[in-house]
Amino acid sequence: MSSRTGPANRRRETSGRISEILLITPTQRSVGARYVVAAVAVSIAFGLRYVAPDELIDRLPFTFFIPATLLAAWYGGFGPGLLAFVGGLMLGDYFFLEPHRALGPLSDVGRLATGVYTVTCLAGMSLLQLLHTTNLDLEQQIERARRQADDPQYGVNAEPEESQATRYGEMLKLISGILFATPAKRSVSSRYLVAIGAVTIGFALRYLVSDEVIHRLAFVFFVPAIFFAIWYGGIGPGLVAMAGGLLLANYFFLMPGSTSLTRLGLAIGTYTITCLIWMASLELLYATHRKLEHETERLRQQPDDTQRQPQDLPPQPDG
Repeated sequence: MSSRTGPANRRRETSGRISEILLITPTQRSVGARYVVAAVAVSIAFGLRYVAPDELIDRLPFTFFIPATLLAAWYGGFGPGLLAFVGGLMLGDYFFLEPHRALGPLSDVGRLATGVYTVTCLAGMSLLQLLHTTNLDLEQQIERARRQADDPQYGVNAEPEESQATRYGEMLKLISGILFATPAKRSVSSRYLVAIGAVTIGFALRYLVSDEVIHRLAFVFFVPAIFFAIWYGGIGPGLVAMAGGLLLANYFFLMPGSTSLTRLGLAIGTYTITCLIWMASLELLYATHRKLEHETERLRQQPDDTQRQPQDLPPQPDG
């Protein structure tokens, strides 16, 4: 029996340790670790981009820096994410945008690539920060509930604190509810409609790009659209948006006759990896949110259970 339970216990302990690493908010990690991860992520992205073949050097200059920025923002929050974003912007501009070894001026393609990189990273960092803020608010509620359980007088005479998700006032309650809600709290139809709408807007913007850059940056507007679809709707709508962007870009903007298989493979591969990294980051944050919500609900039910317990006891006999 012990030989069977030993590996099972070790697996549970390993799973618990991994869970403690992944399913926590950035504030529970040390500041040094958060910025070190950001620097390492940008360094790895630079190394991967630097060893790309010369025929690809003028295409997709920021491709590997986008997932590095998202990873830094997921692990460390907005500050480390901003550091990774600025580092990727400077490295991509200096090494991979013409003229090389110089910071500007940029060509039309360079301005488009820089603009979309900036919008994509800032949008991703902002959406991740919204989830970090929501989870931090739940952690604060759990801490207050635990202190009150240990000391019933805790917070009795204190002014009620507004949570970070609701401190915007009465006029912005609706907006706050939309921004800080998780996909499970939104209707299924709205989640898929938003995904389809986001991909449609991404396709329209990409279709309007001039012919000069039509064979470059095929997925440039689909990536932020898919980011938004995954954040709003979760994995299912995100996969729909991801597949739709892949099909539309492949049919309209990737030309096999004029583009080598290496370039096609790199474009599709980096698009897929970036979207999957974003999906995994959000799913980990949603898992953290579900864990915190469960703990909050458990702590809220504890006083009720304590009050009901004496009533459930059988009557004691007299004398």
